[in-house]
Amino acid sequence: MHASFRVAGWGTLGFSIAFFVTFVVNAAINTLVHGPDLPTASDMAGDFLNGVIFVLLWGSAGIALVVAAVGLPAIVWPAETLTAKIATSFGVIAAAGWIFSG
Repeated sequence: MHASFRVAGWGTLGFSIAFFVTFVVNAAINTLVHGPDLPTASDMAGDFLNGVIFVLLWGSAGIALVVAAVGLPAIVWPAETLTAKIATSFGVIAAAGWIFSG
């Protein structure tokens, strides 16, 4: 098995697990911690820890997406081609956008 298959597979698996866990943890926190239905900015600032947990989980999904974005083009195209380099660049830029959107 090629290393690019392993990298892409582990990255994709890590992303799917982190994505699922992000929303399960967020739903569990919202179920256990009672807050206002329409929070104000001061309510959100007071609930700082839940935001940190969400951003850490969202960021870990983004990091796994970077790993997958690096491995997937190597499966389709030879690594030294311009097409693979462009696809890897777009994947890393999309994963950075993912991380910053959290």
